Amino acid sequence: MINEMNVHHNFHMHATHFLVAERNGSYNNVADNEKGYKDTVYLAPNDRVKLMVKMTDYTDAANPYMYHCHFLEHEDAGMMGQFTVL
Repeated sequence: MINEMNVHHNFHMHATHFLVAERNGSYNNVADNEKGYKDTVYLAPNDRVKLMVKMTDYTDAANPYMYHCHFLEHEDAGMMGQFTVL
């Protein structure tokens, strides 16, 4: 995931947790407080993170997972959406 906007924000995923596998191309850039399972990750402008998502439940098209940041303007930039795990 890449924050291509010039705005600091948090990215949040509902109903599951994830690990921050990389920040800006390397695990060495992951801060100590970002290690361990999270449901929210901070992204500064131009930050790039790679996440490993912990999937414990299956969903279907009627019950997708949701991810988003808290700026409505980011919807068009792909920072809000839904996904299913089958």
